Amino acid sequence: MIQLFILYFIAAVFVSYIGRNSRLGFWGVLVVSFFITPVLTLIILILFGRTRALRSE
Repeated sequence: MIQLFILYFIAAVFVSYIGRNSRLGFWGVLVVSFFITPVLTLIILILFGRTRALRSE
């Protein structure tokens, strides 16, 4: 059971790292990843997330 929690936490941190330049930032994406699954959060980031770097150009 603890292994599943550790895997879930690692997945959430990985998705948060990917979404660190999104509107929510690292911590916001991490919180969202805990409320909905990291996989769904990653899909949402890929589909709808524009990064700060792209918006500033």
